[in-house]
Amino acid sequence: MRVAILCPYAENRPYGGVAGVAHDTIEGFKQLHSRLEKEDIHIHVLSLYGSSYSMCTKITEYSNICMHYFKPLYPFSFFGDLQYNAYLRKIGPVNLLHSHDITGACCGVLTSRPTILTLHGITWKERNHSFQLSQKIQQNIDTIRLKFAYKRLQRLIAISPYVYDEIYSEISTDTKKLTLIENPVSNIFFDVKKAKYDNLILYPGVINPRKNQIGAVHALNILQRSDIDAHLVFTGSVGDSDYYKKLVNTIESYGLQSKVTITGQISLENLTEFYSKASLTLLLSRQETAPMVVSESMATGTPVIASNIAGIPYMINDGKTGFTVDPDAIPQIADKITLLLEDKKLNDNMGKTAKKEAYTRWNSKAIANELLDIYVSHSS
Repeated sequence: MRVAILCPYAENRPYGGVAGVAHDTIEGFKQLHSRLEKEDIHIHVLSLYGSSYSMCTKITEYSNICMHYFKPLYPFSFFGDLQYNAYLRKIGPVNLLHSHDITGACCGVLTSRPTILTLHGITWKERNHSFQLSQKIQQNIDTIRLKFAYKRLQRLIAISPYVYDEIYSEISTDTKKLTLIENPVSNIFFDVKKAKYDNLILYPGVINPRKNQIGAVHALNILQRSDIDAHLVFTGSVGDSDYYKKLVNTIESYGLQSKVTITGQISLENLTEFYSKASLTLLLSRQETAPMVVSESMATGTPVIASNIAGIPYMINDGKTGFTVDPDAIPQIADKITLLLEDKKLNDNMGKTAKKEAYTRWNSKAIANELLDIYVSHSS
């Protein structure tokens, strides 16, 4: 059986997002190489990740897993279907196509290939938090394309129960072809060793209105007025320059310059170092499907305080592995932060419980096994 996986895979594990999911998924398949050989399953990964890759094919240390890197022509959003088809023809016949983006799924169904889609974002929700016209247009197009592809897909993999509700309300009342398989987490995060607490609050993620970093600054100001010593670190690239300016202005208006660090995009090594030192992770987003910040934080044994919206409540056992909060209830957020900073025993117990649950739900080998079961079920 030959399976083509269309995903933004890179050899070195990227910072996060879909590219991080892609890397962790392939990591899981590598751990299952004996099953691949036994059941004669050949994985062909088609990656358009990064402009540095020229067209090339690389066989991994496992003969049943092969990487194909292609350099896309831009704008890919307009010509992606044609490019994917051209690259797939170079790979050769496949029994099943598994795409991690809507463009790849449309290519599969348009060329009559049996196709599975993993849906990583709810575009019709995310467009409500996009302020760039180009993003809104692309999200509208993707929603239309998903409606077209959905009728012809073999299966749609939902990374959260939240996806079921959204598909039912916006795409189709027929949800029989949905299967819940959550995103995997790399062993890199499970291997993180926690350092001593130093009241560091970690807030990973691209800086934009949807991620709501300014809410964290408001909460930190309450902590400062209560003489609670804490340091807030934002890691991630700037996705919206106007919002970034508002964030900086808010920090300055409260006089918190010495209490807040904005690192910009950092390496995975630096990110795991922050997780090691962090007393807690904060994520006050206004829209998320299944944020990697939550699962990666739990995998490192770091308690999470995150918004009680969309897919997040399905990831956090409130009061056990973290806290869910109204992203606009700043005093409540400040209270939860204070609790985790001051009650070290609660923090430690919550972190250990979170790590155990994360491994049970999201270790990459277990997730890869579930995916292989789906592939085999559609092999005929």
